[in-house]
Amino acid sequence: MAGTYPVRFMNLNGAAEDAYQSLFRNAVEGIFQTLPGGYYLNVNSALARIYGYDSPEDLMNGITDIAGQLYVDAGRRDDFMNEMRECGSVRDFESRIRCKDGSIKWISENARAVYNGKDLVYYEGFVVDISERKLAEEARARLEAELARTQRMSSLGALSRGIAHDFKTFLSVIEGYTELAQTGLKEGHSVEAYLERIHLVIDRANAMVERIQTLGRATETPQEPVRMDLLVDDVVRMLRASLAPSIEVVLRLDAPEGRVLADPTQLVQLIINLCTNAFRAMGETGGQLTVELGFVRNEPPFLMEGLAAGDYLRLTVRDNGCGMDDTVSLRALEEAFTTKEELGSGFGLGIVEGIVKGLSGAMSYDSVPGEGTTFDILLPLHESE
Repeated sequence: MAGTYPVRFMNLNGAAEDAYQSLFRNAVEGIFQTLPGGYYLNVNSALARIYGYDSPEDLMNGITDIAGQLYVDAGRRDDFMNEMRECGSVRDFESRIRCKDGSIKWISENARAVYNGKDLVYYEGFVVDISERKLAEEARARLEAELARTQRMSSLGALSRGIAHDFKTFLSVIEGYTELAQTGLKEGHSVEAYLERIHLVIDRANAMVERIQTLGRATETPQEPVRMDLLVDDVVRMLRASLAPSIEVVLRLDAPEGRVLADPTQLVQLIINLCTNAFRAMGETGGQLTVELGFVRNEPPFLMEGLAAGDYLRLTVRDNGCGMDDTVSLRALEEAFTTKEELGSGFGLGIVEGIVKGLSGAMSYDSVPGEGTTFDILLPLHESE
């Protein structure tokens, strides 16, 4: 049947038939006729070219199941046929198709159903390659999303800087009273160690406040090789002191001497935000927080999409709290998105993602309602000179 033209056109007089066949062969748009059973009755050279085939015969011999071989989403053929049954035609019917070489294109179809009385004989219509338009639309959507994100970050930055300024004032008061308490103690008093710990926490908090005050501004932060095992141990030890007894902390550090080139304050903020989310997910009932650090090599098949091959440190924060359903999980990284009512919620995970991306790392997470959530962070391992 390849290369033949429908019988109905053979009934035309010679001149009309020649004119039709010339139009059919030389049209810029792809032209087709397909049977309801899922194979081609007739195609022109333009359609073969769009789909990456050498000739109309090559296309018709190569595709014997349009739904399974041509459409990326096989269900689009059913959608096409359903719309034909309901309306007798389709207009601007957009789909992704798979070319002969396996590449993907976007096409738009305009077609009609041809009947012999009440019996459906075949479908016929035109195909236009709209891949460039779709790519342009996707690029515009990405730019619009990035612009919206930049505007949100600018607004959040202004808000956070105001809050950070007030918070720093409170820290100054706490630090002042801590120093007064130290001056009134006898040397070697048992409380001295606790007061020194308060000073350490205040220093950490002040560094974080300074970092928050740069949120939304295009500023570069100084980086240095940071031993992640020591940093994680220090931050988790600090957090333990403020946890309810109902929360058990399990710490596994299997990356001795492993370093990351980063701003230490950003890394502290990253760990605190992930752990704080875990604490809140477990709530008053408590549970188990697991923090793990280890070496990992990223190579095909890659651990995370878009991450370069090489050696990484993997930080895992896992809780057995309430978990997230699909709706919440899809929005978890949005700035200011939160399921909580208290002030200050909704900034954590968005900030974590920004820090990770800024360090050329990657983040993934998995959550099951009622079972808990696991976050995996991969950061490039810094090789010491």
